[in-house]
Amino acid sequence: MKRILNSLRKDDGYEAIGTWVAIAVAFLFAIACLITAAVIHHNQPRTSYTAICGDMKTYTRISIDRCEDSKLGAEWLYVEDGDRLPKMGEDASNASTRPQGVYDVRHAKR
Repeated sequence: MKRILNSLRKDDGYEAIGTWVAIAVAFLFAIACLITAAVIHHNQPRTSYTAICGDMKTYTRISIDRCEDSKLGAEWLYVEDGDRLPKMGEDASNASTRPQGVYDVRHAKR
């Protein structure tokens, strides 16, 4: 221990120890920030979406089979619960290509 303290000593002071204290405080601050971010993320309200398949050229709802087969021009669209779910062949402009925030997704029935 004496060897470590002697190596940290500068002009008979312990300025280097102050540096280590500052590093420890910065480390603890970073840990506190990560914990706070995790708590905030956990407490965010979850939004539920229904996934439908859409034709990206016409932005209309099409059969789920086209999205499951990875056909070109077909993409999963997400309609927030509470919004009107378009019927097959109807305009799907109220749907988004990417859900927002913390969410749950379920697929529409065929």
